[in-house]
Amino acid sequence: MIFTSEWWYCGVIELAIVAATIAAAVLLAGKRPLLDRAVTMVIGAYLIMYKSYELLPELLPADLSAVSYFVFAAAAFLPLRHLKCAASFFSLLSGSVYAVTMILFPGEHFGEHTTEFLAGMAMFHHALLFIGGLAMCSLCRPEREKDAPAVLGALALYLA
Repeated sequence: MIFTSEWWYCGVIELAIVAATIAAAVLLAGKRPLLDRAVTMVIGAYLIMYKSYELLPELLPADLSAVSYFVFAAAAFLPLRHLKCAASFFSLLSGSVYAVTMILFPGEHFGEHTTEFLAGMAMFHHALLFIGGLAMCSLCRPEREKDAPAVLGALALYLA
Protein backbone atom coordinates (compact mmCIF):
# COMPACT_ATOMS: atom_id res chain seq x y z
CA MET A 1 0.00 0.00 0.00
CA ILE A 2 0.93 3.62 -0.01
CA PHE A 3 4.03 4.60 2.00
CA THR A 4 4.80 0.98 2.95
CA SER A 5 7.24 -0.25 0.29
CA GLU A 6 10.81 0.86 -0.22
CA TRP A 7 9.62 2.76 -3.32
CA TRP A 8 7.08 4.92 -1.42
CA TYR A 9 8.59 8.13 -2.75
CA CYS A 10 7.66 7.13 -6.32
CA GLY A 11 4.01 7.16 -5.24
CA VAL A 12 4.45 10.66 -3.83
CA ILE A 13 6.12 11.81 -7.05
CA GLU A 14 3.28 10.30 -9.08
CA LEU A 15 0.76 12.12 -6.89
CA ALA A 16 2.54 15.41 -7.65
CA ILE A 17 2.54 14.58 -11.37
CA VAL A 18 -1.20 13.88 -11.27
CA ALA A 19 -1.88 17.17 -9.47
CA ALA A 20 0.19 19.11 -12.02
CA THR A 21 -1.48 17.31 -14.93
CA ILE A 22 -4.98 18.04 -13.66
CA ALA A 23 -4.08 21.69 -13.00
CA ALA A 24 -2.69 22.05 -16.52
CA ALA A 25 -5.75 20.37 -18.00
CA VAL A 26 -8.16 22.62 -16.12
CA LEU A 27 -6.27 25.71 -17.23
CA LEU A 28 -5.52 24.77 -20.85
CA ALA A 29 -7.52 21.88 -22.32
CA GLY A 30 -10.44 22.88 -24.51
CA LYS A 31 -9.80 26.61 -24.39
CA ARG A 32 -7.62 26.90 -27.52
CA PRO A 33 -8.25 24.21 -30.16
CA LEU A 34 -5.04 25.07 -32.01
CA LEU A 35 -3.00 24.52 -28.83
CA ASP A 36 -4.83 21.23 -28.18
CA ARG A 37 -4.04 20.06 -31.71
CA ALA A 38 -0.38 21.05 -31.37
CA VAL A 39 -0.07 19.32 -27.99
CA THR A 40 -1.70 16.21 -29.40
CA MET A 41 0.58 16.09 -32.44
CA VAL A 42 3.79 16.73 -30.48
CA ILE A 43 2.95 14.07 -27.89
CA GLY A 44 1.91 11.65 -30.65
CA ALA A 45 5.14 12.19 -32.59
CA TYR A 46 7.28 11.78 -29.46
CA LEU A 47 5.48 8.62 -28.31
CA ILE A 48 5.58 6.92 -31.71
CA MET A 49 9.32 7.56 -32.06
CA TYR A 50 10.28 6.55 -28.53
CA LYS A 51 7.91 3.62 -28.13
CA SER A 52 8.65 2.20 -31.60
CA TYR A 53 12.25 1.78 -30.55
CA GLU A 54 11.37 0.47 -27.10
CA LEU A 55 8.35 -1.75 -27.72
CA LEU A 56 8.29 -3.00 -31.31
CA PRO A 57 10.99 -5.67 -30.89
CA GLU A 58 8.98 -7.29 -28.08
CA LEU A 59 5.43 -6.06 -28.67
CA LEU A 60 3.59 -9.31 -28.03
CA PRO A 61 1.90 -9.76 -25.67
CA ALA A 62 0.75 -6.16 -25.68
CA ASP A 63 -0.82 -4.53 -22.67
CA LEU A 64 -3.28 -1.64 -22.79
CA SER A 65 -0.54 0.93 -22.31
CA ALA A 66 1.48 -0.37 -25.26
CA VAL A 67 -1.59 -0.35 -27.48
CA SER A 68 -2.53 3.13 -26.24
CA TYR A 69 0.81 4.59 -27.29
CA PHE A 70 0.38 3.49 -30.90
CA VAL A 71 -3.36 4.15 -31.18
CA PHE A 72 -2.88 7.64 -29.75
CA ALA A 73 -0.01 8.41 -32.13
CA ALA A 74 -2.04 7.23 -35.13
CA ALA A 75 -5.08 9.23 -34.05
CA ALA A 76 -2.98 12.36 -33.58
CA PHE A 77 -2.23 12.47 -37.31
CA LEU A 78 -5.18 10.75 -38.98
CA PRO A 79 -8.42 12.73 -39.45
CA LEU A 80 -10.70 9.94 -38.21
CA ARG A 81 -13.08 11.12 -35.51
CA HIS A 82 -13.96 7.66 -34.19
CA LEU A 83 -10.27 6.76 -33.91
CA LYS A 84 -9.66 9.98 -31.96
CA CYS A 85 -12.49 9.11 -29.56
CA ALA A 86 -11.17 5.58 -29.03
CA ALA A 87 -7.60 6.85 -28.64
CA SER A 88 -8.61 9.48 -26.08
CA PHE A 89 -10.51 6.83 -24.10
CA PHE A 90 -7.54 4.41 -24.19
CA SER A 91 -5.12 7.19 -23.23
CA LEU A 92 -7.21 8.43 -20.33
CA LEU A 93 -7.79 4.88 -19.08
CA SER A 94 -4.14 3.88 -19.35
CA GLY A 95 -2.81 7.08 -17.80
CA SER A 96 -5.26 7.14 -14.91
CA VAL A 97 -4.96 3.43 -14.03
CA TYR A 98 -1.17 3.68 -14.04
CA ALA A 99 -1.29 6.78 -11.83
CA VAL A 100 -3.64 5.21 -9.30
CA THR A 101 -1.67 1.96 -9.09
CA MET A 102 1.64 3.81 -8.81
CA ILE A 103 0.28 5.95 -5.98
CA LEU A 104 -1.27 3.02 -4.08
CA PHE A 105 1.17 0.19 -4.91
CA PRO A 106 4.51 1.67 -6.00
CA GLY A 107 6.46 -1.45 -5.08
CA GLU A 108 4.49 -3.55 -7.59
CA HIS A 109 5.89 -1.52 -10.50
CA PHE A 110 9.48 -2.44 -9.69
CA GLY A 111 10.70 -5.81 -10.82
CA GLU A 112 14.07 -7.47 -11.00
CA HIS A 113 15.27 -5.37 -13.95
CA THR A 114 13.35 -2.13 -13.32
CA THR A 115 15.52 0.83 -12.43
CA GLU A 116 14.46 4.20 -11.09
CA PHE A 117 15.11 5.66 -14.54
CA LEU A 118 12.70 3.22 -16.21
CA ALA A 119 10.06 3.88 -13.56
CA GLY A 120 10.50 7.62 -14.05
CA MET A 121 10.14 7.25 -17.81
CA ALA A 122 7.00 5.16 -17.32
CA MET A 123 5.52 7.86 -15.07
CA PHE A 124 6.42 10.52 -17.65
CA HIS A 125 4.97 8.57 -20.59
CA HIS A 126 1.72 7.76 -18.82
CA ALA A 127 1.36 11.40 -17.80
CA LEU A 128 1.89 12.33 -21.46
CA LEU A 129 -0.79 9.82 -22.44
CA PHE A 130 -3.20 11.33 -19.93
CA ILE A 131 -2.50 14.92 -21.03
CA GLY A 132 -2.73 13.93 -24.68
CA GLY A 133 -5.97 12.06 -24.04
CA LEU A 134 -7.49 15.15 -22.43
CA ALA A 135 -6.35 17.36 -25.31
CA MET A 136 -7.65 14.89 -27.90
CA CYS A 137 -10.92 14.50 -26.02
CA SER A 138 -11.42 18.26 -26.14
CA LEU A 139 -10.80 18.18 -29.90
CA CYS A 140 -13.21 15.39 -30.84
CA ARG A 141 -15.91 16.05 -28.21
CA PRO A 142 -17.11 12.44 -27.84
CA GLU A 143 -20.85 11.94 -27.95
CA ARG A 144 -22.33 8.96 -26.20
CA GLU A 145 -24.67 7.73 -28.93
CA LYS A 146 -22.30 8.26 -31.86
CA ASP A 147 -18.98 7.25 -30.40
CA ALA A 148 -19.80 4.51 -27.90
CA PRO A 149 -19.77 1.75 -30.57
CA ALA A 150 -16.30 2.81 -31.79
CA VAL A 151 -14.83 3.02 -28.29
CA LEU A 152 -16.41 -0.20 -27.06
CA GLY A 153 -15.59 -1.96 -30.33
CA ALA A 154 -11.94 -0.97 -30.06
CA LEU A 155 -11.86 -2.15 -26.45
CA ALA A 156 -13.52 -5.44 -27.39
CA LEU A 157 -11.06 -5.91 -30.26
CA TYR A 158 -8.17 -5.40 -27.85
CA LEU A 159 -9.62 -7.82 -25.29
CA ALA A 160 -10.31 -10.52 -27.91
